[in-house]
Amino acid sequence: MKEELNVMQERKMWRLVDLPPNIDPIGCRWVCALKKNETGEVVRYKARLVGQGFKQIKGISYDDTFSPVVNFSLIRFFFAVLVVGQNWVHIQCDIKCAYLYAPLKDVFMKQPPGFEVKGKEGMVCKLDKALYGLHQSGREWFFEIHNTLKNLGFNKFEWCNCIYSYENDLLLLLYVDDIVFIGRSIEKVMRGIKLLQKYFDLKILGKTRRLLGVEFEEKNEEVFIHQSMYIDEIHRRFSEYLIPFSSLPIRKGLLRLLGYVKSTSFYQLNLSCFKPKIVAFSDSDFAACRDDRVSMGGQIIFIGQAPIVWRTFKEKCISLSTMEAEFIALTEAAKEMTWFDRILGECCDRKIIEVIKEKPTLYVDNLAAIDFVKSPVENHRSRHIDVKLFFIRDLVYKELFELKYVKSKDNLSDIFTKAPTKHDLEKFVDVVFKKMLMMPFI
Repeated sequence: MKEELNVMQERKMWRLVDLPPNIDPIGCRWVCALKKNETGEVVRYKARLVGQGFKQIKGISYDDTFSPVVNFSLIRFFFAVLVVGQNWVHIQCDIKCAYLYAPLKDVFMKQPPGFEVKGKEGMVCKLDKALYGLHQSGREWFFEIHNTLKNLGFNKFEWCNCIYSYENDLLLLLYVDDIVFIGRSIEKVMRGIKLLQKYFDLKILGKTRRLLGVEFEEKNEEVFIHQSMYIDEIHRRFSEYLIPFSSLPIRKGLLRLLGYVKSTSFYQLNLSCFKPKIVAFSDSDFAACRDDRVSMGGQIIFIGQAPIVWRTFKEKCISLSTMEAEFIALTEAAKEMTWFDRILGECCDRKIIEVIKEKPTLYVDNLAAIDFVKSPVENHRSRHIDVKLFFIRDLVYKELFELKYVKSKDNLSDIFTKAPTKHDLEKFVDVVFKKMLMMPFI
């Protein structure tokens, strides 16, 4: 606690002032936590002073609260394209007490419990810097580090949040106070770290080993990601419930699911990327839900041989044919592919990677849906389809990506639309977790 208060004093966190009239100061409390390393060992006992933001009133003590972070699919994307595909170096860093760097206005707080200043117990803290627990703190911190990076010469990617490039040989991925540097060499990475250390207390953690509950392992110039440690923690916590924590039958199902996840915790995704080509699979059932007859769609997207996005979703409208259901599903996949293709193109424009000549490819197991995309047929079975779904037709006409047929038994997204058999599940695991060796068209 004293260490935390010392940091706050160094950052000039607050000033003691008399409480202004008609102001109700928020409270604060101490939150204790254990910091663990990549092996799960406790390396630090941590205490953090947290403001009681639930007492804040919107429009009076705060306004906007949104704070962007890097999408984790992009972390997989850049590890596959740069770390594995280009042999770039990666280093993980952490900014100590990050929120305390961000300026704050017009927030009054009671003095920390147990550390009131003698003789000034009636005074309150006027916060000059952001504090954990307040609604606007995350947003203020993002603007602080964004402006700092901009002034240092880092350029934000146009098509995504919290990814910055420095010249053409260094990338910075930002998730609140966690930073991953990816550079052509260790010298380039250290150069970026030293630039940032001029403004923030940056702790170098070494190569990325654990980030947001996901573990990273390097084996023979390949990167594998998994969540075995997180799964072990969850299993250890809930396997202790010998007595029912719920009278509902869902308890049995949850514990059974937990047992399956535990038994497969050794599965690892291989972020292999021999060439950065975007490949996707799309599928849909047809009105399988008996309650509302809305179809379920599924998709999985690869960069090279690395799966970066997978998704099951309920479609937004009721389809009147299998073609329409498949058409809606492939449109959703095309939207996601377009985003990754633009990010890949931006990497080429910034000369981070060489220009990609191959077009993204989307595989679908419904010939009628493919024909409907390529040929503007109008008849009584297709006139009602919403115009916004013709987004994919425009992409195909402009030759921005290819649409190809794949047999249902080879469609990797089939598993996301229905309950698979044991054979189908094992096949999916073999293909996705063994570098796509079974799929010659990748």
